[in-house]
Amino acid sequence: MAGTVQAALLGCGHPHSAMHLQTLASLVEVSRIHLWDPDPEVARRLAADPGPTPVVVHAELNHLLDDPQVAWLLVALRNDLAPEVLLRCAAAGKPVLAEKPLGRSAAEVAPIVQAFRAAGQSLAVCFQNRYKPAARQIRAWLAEDHLGRLCTAETRLHTTQVRLRDPRHWLFQQQVSGGGILPWLGCHYLDLLRYLMAAEVVAVTAQCATLSGEAIDVEDVAVMTLRFDNEVLATATFGYLMPGGQPGYAFPGYDSYLALKGTGGQIDWPVAAAEQSLQVRSQAEVWAGAPERRLTFKEETARAYGGRAGLEFDRDCLTAALEGRDGPTTGEDMLAIWRIIEAAYRSEREGVRVDLTAPAPAGQASGAG
Repeated sequence: MAGTVQAALLGCGHPHSAMHLQTLASLVEVSRIHLWDPDPEVARRLAADPGPTPVVVHAELNHLLDDPQVAWLLVALRNDLAPEVLLRCAAAGKPVLAEKPLGRSAAEVAPIVQAFRAAGQSLAVCFQNRYKPAARQIRAWLAEDHLGRLCTAETRLHTTQVRLRDPRHWLFQQQVSGGGILPWLGCHYLDLLRYLMAAEVVAVTAQCATLSGEAIDVEDVAVMTLRFDNEVLATATFGYLMPGGQPGYAFPGYDSYLALKGTGGQIDWPVAAAEQSLQVRSQAEVWAGAPERRLTFKEETARAYGGRAGLEFDRDCLTAALEGRDGPTTGEDMLAIWRIIEAAYRSEREGVRVDLTAPAPAGQASGAG
């Protein structure tokens, strides 16, 4: 398949668009990259430094979607613009890898998921942290009960303050984004917990707040407790809290952590650290003689969003799309995350625990109160 696939990037002004273009250019399977953005000038600016892969800019989305040579689409658009475009992609019979969160609510995302299922096309979501070597190793250990019965999980993602990310950005506008740090960054860590444990959230309590002092109307701090269907209890904290770091959205800096504890051991993982490592303690028989270990993972470098892991994630999404099957993530994954996020918003508004096995109240909206 090397050098035979024509792919497209829809959305050239997203915070990750330049990195997605790098990824497409790094995929040896891709022979030509098509670009489209609602603002043609934004697409032309992104195409100014195309790299080794030929790039074609389209002014009209219909022209691109009608091109039978374009076999795979990567969609990175504003949350309020993504649903309409994704529905048009499904109607055109094109498989897609989409930036999270696909829309501004579960109500917007559900028809998208249904449309791709009806069209028989794959819809993958950019939860590429699943492909970090540490994540895959943890999932394998948990599947083999290396920690005994799992009891608790905890995760944390703190990153640079809102003032370093431009408070005027659409990400901080409720009407455009549908929410704050939860659908933008918290979603990655909520997905990791689901993926690592192969479990689903069944109950949520949360408190969300806007504490940055900036003129924004979405949450910039959130604290959650979660109950999973495997009976694990988890805590998750997310916030734009770090006072220093790289301004903008490319490598801004993170304080991250994920831990899992069971009756027979525990794992500690600094998820976004430059050096990927795991601190592990296990009483499993295969760990006898060295029950405490520190594992370090040194990945090969790659010019791609998410590094080598991100490149391989995109490659597997592309391969699955061309083979007519689901990729490593699906639209249903994003829908599950939106339901968790909306449960958190409801918990904050009403001061209650929200049971996800119960039907949502009619007219429930997303966004912090």
